[in-house]
Amino acid sequence: MKKTISALAAILCVAGSMAVMSGVPFCKNTDNSAIVAYAADTAGGIYADSYNYPYADTSVYTTKISQIKISVKDENNKAVDRTSWEDSNGNTYSIYGITVTSKENNKTVTNLQEYRIGLTKPKETNLDMTMNDVITVPEEVKSYISQKYSQEITGDTATVIGDAALAGSYLKTIDLDGIEYIGTRAFSKCQYITEITIPSSVKFVGSNAFENSGLKTLIVKNEMPVIPDGLCSGTKLTNITFAHPEYIRNIGASAFKATPLGSPFFAEWDGKDVSKYEILTVGDNAFENCTSIKTIKMPDNLVALGKAVFKGNTSLSTIVFGKNTIQADRECFRNCTALDTITFNNVLDSLGGSAFQGCTALKTI
Repeated sequence: MKKTISALAAILCVAGSMAVMSGVPFCKNTDNSAIVAYAADTAGGIYADSYNYPYADTSVYTTKISQIKISVKDENNKAVDRTSWEDSNGNTYSIYGITVTSKENNKTVTNLQEYRIGLTKPKETNLDMTMNDVITVPEEVKSYISQKYSQEITGDTATVIGDAALAGSYLKTIDLDGIEYIGTRAFSKCQYITEITIPSSVKFVGSNAFENSGLKTLIVKNEMPVIPDGLCSGTKLTNITFAHPEYIRNIGASAFKATPLGSPFFAEWDGKDVSKYEILTVGDNAFENCTSIKTIKMPDNLVALGKAVFKGNTSLSTIVFGKNTIQADRECFRNCTALDTITFNNVLDSLGGSAFQGCTALKTI
């Protein structure tokens, strides 16, 4: 019976939103109690105790990368800005503070207040970079950190790529071995970089790290339970692989928006036993305007789709819901003009308003 109701609701949703039908909320932008209850039961995920880096899950912990402002006195007792300095290769570095906060109690993880060397800006003519060179930190910078924070600088190589550090650069290749923190928009608008490997050493990747770059291939070797918002938005991405797909709990908002991906990466899980995978949710606009996607087969661990997740996927013709998908939010498949076949499951509980509006080719449900 619920399958029949789902089918009717989908047809009606083409025209707009509707109210509660047969006691089941359809086409309403409301929280789904089943999902909320499940999230409460599985906070942190089934692999929370298995991460090499215990603060890897950004749905549980907030990581902040802050460039430390450093001012020292010169021989004339005048203040001199030493926030950044150049090395012998013309690259600019700074000291970055790393702070991790628990979202549960908003308290700082006190054993992880660290001060690290990070890349702030590359030499403008750099086309290729490695990140394992030994960096000489000016003595006055070391002294400042020691006196102000009563801590020493961690390591003698760069382990941080600062916010927007490489944005708009001419970089073609980069070896990230040894890097542990990648800041927000670190590679934004790097038009000439086509392939990046995130090594297992990386503990945190900020939002929109590769947005609007020339990236075509991304190899993720680190633990990434939550794919950052806007990670590859607007790139040329066609290939992405994860060393730990079973850890993935959430795909961030706009993570793969407007990319030429031929299918969502979770399509590779079709036919696999995903009983040992985390429960998966997909954030708003995650695959919006991915016009090369033709078929979507949702894995059985996918429980919820956010707003406009597949909106504007104009080549999409077939959707098969996973057996445990219980929510698809507003405009989820809006303007998928080639969509003609939908296979629902028996548990879909909530379908947002205008979920199929503009799906003018829809024939089979």
